[in-house]
Amino acid sequence: LLAGLTGDLSHAHAAAATAPDDAHLRAALGCALAAGGRAAEAVPHLLAAVALDPFDRAAARAAYQALTDAGALARRAALV
Repeated sequence: LLAGLTGDLSHAHAAAATAPDDAHLRAALGCALAAGGRAAEAVPHLLAAVALDPFDRAAARAAYQALTDAGALARRAALV
């Protein structure tokens, strides 16, 4: 939440590092990175979020878009 309000991604990184098995924190970090134009950095966090919670459609969509933005088109097939 704080990262979204301030734009300082260190808060999102710290939250995800504290609980790396929390799908929502990983998705939030990935989305924050992607929104900041850092799609390639977002991909591992978003894919981890999808692996942790395969029913999180928003995380899957965000991962698909980040893969597209990062130019990793072949890796998108795993999400379809």
